[in-house]
Amino acid sequence: MRVKYDTSDSRSRSRSRSRSRSWTGALLGALVTACGPGGEAPAKAKAQPETETKTKTKTKTSPDAKAGADAKASPPAAKADVALTVQEVGFMTPESALHDPTSDLYLVSNIEGGPAEEDGNGFISRVSTDGAVPNLKWIDGFGDGVTLNAPKGMAIVGETLYVADIDHVRKFDRRAGTPAGAIKIEGAKFLNDVAPALVEDEGAAVYVSDTADDVVYRIGADDAVTPMVRGEALAGPNGLCASPHGLIMVNRAGGVFRLGAGGPQRLATAPAGGLDGVVAWEAGGGLLVSSWEGEAVYRVDLSAGAETPAAVTTIFGAGEGGALVSPADIGFDARRQRLLIPQFKENKLLIRPVAAP
Repeated sequence: MRVKYDTSDSRSRSRSRSRSRSWTGALLGALVTACGPGGEAPAKAKAQPETETKTKTKTKTSPDAKAGADAKASPPAAKADVALTVQEVGFMTPESALHDPTSDLYLVSNIEGGPAEEDGNGFISRVSTDGAVPNLKWIDGFGDGVTLNAPKGMAIVGETLYVADIDHVRKFDRRAGTPAGAIKIEGAKFLNDVAPALVEDEGAAVYVSDTADDVVYRIGADDAVTPMVRGEALAGPNGLCASPHGLIMVNRAGGVFRLGAGGPQRLATAPAGGLDGVVAWEAGGGLLVSSWEGEAVYRVDLSAGAETPAAVTTIFGAGEGGALVSPADIGFDARRQRLLIPQFKENKLLIRPVAAP
């Protein structure tokens, strides 16, 4: 793997090469915006000149980060000046990214094929915080005892990694990557994102969205499955997030909702639809949300509370350094205040610092 270092402003990004959002086939055409060769890459990468176009990791320094470099209140671990682009390492349709704070590694789910195809060739990569890829196929659909077709959203609860995979939620050991079981959800059509259960939801483990069937399921610690919220009002539920403001869901129509016993409560409406991932950003006073249609990542300001209509602003994308092609299910590194953006059609992982407004 080769690495590209870029010391330009962190908001400078190349314009997208393609704005196509279609997927072959009637079902997949409706769902690709909702989604959101093998071998292992070397553990370390070499720095290349700025003009290098091959596999690279870009490092950028933002003015905000420079200005705060001397602030004694900033802990050394919060490297808000580091931006990386990981590409040409073997990613194949990366759909979701997740930070495992225990191993301090980033996990990237790769569909490699159609998002609804049971082809057995999906895989999960491990990426180090410096952008190197020590394990391209850490969990491999072709591995012994492993079934992984089209992995999408992921969540870690205790020692278990949960992964949405069409009509199953698959379980793996978070440390070893070995299979730890699978939960078949009868009637599921397109399981998409997974989020840890809220602390107050006793006995629950995770929630999982089914974008094609307008339902969000609750999965118990005993693997029991029950519908939590169902109905057309969900309008293609995708990204899920257990946040200080409750369980958050975003959908294809551009809505940001809180889910509860009373059904979905709209918190905000994004400037564009095709919302995919959502993460809590406590330092930023709310949420970060990715949008395929907007080719952007938005900040949803909940600093005034979830009862007040939230303001939505663009922090990455059009008008902020260029459009983001197919930003899928985003992740967040709270330790370093980094946003993880898998680019579904570009086979890239963007790692971008975010600074509180």
